[in-house]
Amino acid sequence: DQYKDVDVSWYRNEIRIETGDKYKVERDRCIHRLLIANTEEGDSGEYVFVAGETREVVTLYVEVTVDEETPLPDIQIRSAPQEPIRVDPHDMAVLEIEISEENFDAQWLHNDMRIEISDKYVIERDRFTHRLLIYDTVAEDAGDYVFVAGETRHVFTIYVETAHVEMQRTIEAFEVVEYQTATL
Repeated sequence: DQYKDVDVSWYRNEIRIETGDKYKVERDRCIHRLLIANTEEGDSGEYVFVAGETREVVTLYVEVTVDEETPLPDIQIRSAPQEPIRVDPHDMAVLEIEISEENFDAQWLHNDMRIEISDKYVIERDRFTHRLLIYDTVAEDAGDYVFVAGETRHVFTIYVETAHVEMQRTIEAFEVVEYQTATL
C-alpha cells in the first residue's frame, strides 16, 4: 500500500475529528469514512477530509423531522430592537435577541440564505440570548436579517452609513500661465 504513510484526517470547524461516541473514523485500504452517530441539525455543515496535500470539503445537510405528537415550543421574544440598526463602514454590527426558551437552536438569515459562521459572521448563544456579529461592515451588509427560532421570526434592519461629503465652497473656473502650478 503506497499511501499507508500519508497522514489522513477529518476536520469540522478547523478541529480534528477523533474517534469517539459521536464520530468514528474508518479506513479500509484506500477507502476512508467518517461515521456520525445520532445526527442532529447541529451536525449540518462542512467537513474537511485531508490526505497529505489533498483537501476535500464535504457539506452535510441534516433534515430535521418533526414528530406530529411533539409540538414545537411556543418561542416568545423577550427583547429585541424594533428600530433599524445603524453602523459606520468597517465597524461591527451586533444583532441581539432574547427569547423565552433556554439554549434553543435557532438560525440567522440574510437575503433568505442561512448565515454560516465565518470570518465575517460570528453566531453566539448564551442561554436565552442569541447574537449575530457582523465584522467589517460594508454597504452590501445593509438590509434585513431574520432570526428564526421554531415558528418565531424577528427581522432586524441594518443601515450601513455612507460618508456624507459636503463642499464648503464651490470651485470657480480659473486660468494659469503655462508652467505655473495650478492649485484646485
